[in-house]
Amino acid sequence: MFLFPILSSLILSGQFLPQKVLERKNDIEPIRYNFSFTMGITCQALLLYLVFSAVFFLAFSTIYRFDFISSFMAFFSGCLWSMGNYFIIKGVDKIGISKTTIFMNSASIFTVILATIIFLELITISMLIGLPFLIVGALVVAVIQDQKVDATRNRNWKGYLYVIIGALFFSFFNIMEQEAVLPIHVPYATALPFFAVPLLIGVGAVSTQFIFIFLKKELKTWVFNWKESGHEQNLYGILGGVAWASGILITVFSNMVFGLSFTVPILQSFLIIFTSFWGIIFFKEIRGVKKLLLFCLGCVLSVVGVFFLSI
Repeated sequence: MFLFPILSSLILSGQFLPQKVLERKNDIEPIRYNFSFTMGITCQALLLYLVFSAVFFLAFSTIYRFDFISSFMAFFSGCLWSMGNYFIIKGVDKIGISKTTIFMNSASIFTVILATIIFLELITISMLIGLPFLIVGALVVAVIQDQKVDATRNRNWKGYLYVIIGALFFSFFNIMEQEAVLPIHVPYATALPFFAVPLLIGVGAVSTQFIFIFLKKELKTWVFNWKESGHEQNLYGILGGVAWASGILITVFSNMVFGLSFTVPILQSFLIIFTSFWGIIFFKEIRGVKKLLLFCLGCVLSVVGVFFLSI
């Protein structure tokens, strides 16, 4: 049971690695990078859909049909996710991968609250215990300042704001995605197979980013980047999207089988551990014994918080 959200968080943590590697080489333009990211999602999700469709057809002679209402909900969830990811990418650029991951924990809080309201899930004592741990853990990490961040303190708080806004979009994304596989609130809607949802999410995400890149008049630049030195930004964005699509497939399955209140908090807790490991070990985002101890304390508090939310 715990394997699915843990495995998903491990794969999802890889989405930030291409961005951080690219940042060491060049400045990232969020619009073009995000468009490449969603292209990677769509391509990988299409491949996964074809593979799972073939497996289910050969094993069970089953052909799944796309219900219009459920498909639209999955598509719209991709639009919401695309908006959220735009803000998360801007947050990573300003406050780093490790702190971004901690503050993304607020998505667990928002999701639990929305699931309680929309799906009528009960608020338990463990939830009331877990939420303060999450909030305090995020605040502990927020006071940590490395050398790069000290010089740009104002930019930091803007980065935190970007991440919180992104977490809000992700929370609504979680709700819409869950409705696509379990449409209990929509009359006449038929549930989608879990492996079809990432594909529709990808289509919604790339459509939203296409509007952004078109309005910003960056589409021509994105195309020409493949012929010039800027092709690395396109390629790294696609690689990040491939990692995300692979992880979200497992997330959708876990949400469908075990529910949002179980999957999302556990996923977030282990996403902190895995992503923080990449950020600290490979990118040296936080240095000094005192700062590392504070960071570890924030991680522990956050993990304890999401643990209480999941029981």
